[in-house]
Amino acid sequence: MRVMRAKAWHAGNLLFFSILVSIICCTHVLAQDNRPLVTTAQHQKMWLISQNRLKARINSQVRYWLPISMPVTVDTRKYQLLEKLDVLYQEGFLTRTGKSMEITAPEYLVVPAYEFNLAAKGKTVFDPDLGFVVAELRFVKLEQITWPVDGDMRLLKGVFRYRYASVPEWIWAPAFDHYLDAGHMRENLPAGYHAEFSMRYDNQVWVIEQVKF
Repeated sequence: MRVMRAKAWHAGNLLFFSILVSIICCTHVLAQDNRPLVTTAQHQKMWLISQNRLKARINSQVRYWLPISMPVTVDTRKYQLLEKLDVLYQEGFLTRTGKSMEITAPEYLVVPAYEFNLAAKGKTVFDPDLGFVVAELRFVKLEQITWPVDGDMRLLKGVFRYRYASVPEWIWAPAFDHYLDAGHMRENLPAGYHAEFSMRYDNQVWVIEQVKF
């Protein structure tokens, strides 16, 4: 009798777990069925749209450095900034005028200083909010897209590669050794560097929403 009860209990548990597994599997299948289906042709179309949008965006973009108000007076104690500005002066982007600066705190001092202003050449490559143009960017290739994003057919994200079209020689000046991404610019690998982007479908047009270098 005990053996029969044990067998019945065991069989009941097996039936219960079988039903539970079936429910879980059915739920998973239904969830998959509810996801938007993307055909190969649709994926290829989105790949081409992404590629064209990125080419237009990246190939018209430049990298800026050193946002600073002009004219600017820098005393000789700020030697790191002075070195950077001096490189731009030597390249003809800035004018430089020697002067002195009075400092009243914590004690009265008169220190050597230089006033820098934009030269005619500098005005062509300077933005007061972004700084000096260092290099133009070039799109290399699209590597990956994810679409839809979290089931939303209006969102797309992906990964691409970019490089620099040309890098000025002054970028190798020691003053810029530890400044932003000078290492990338100096290498300027033909294969380029990874960056991420996202697009959104808005007003019947796919628009690049964000680019993360």
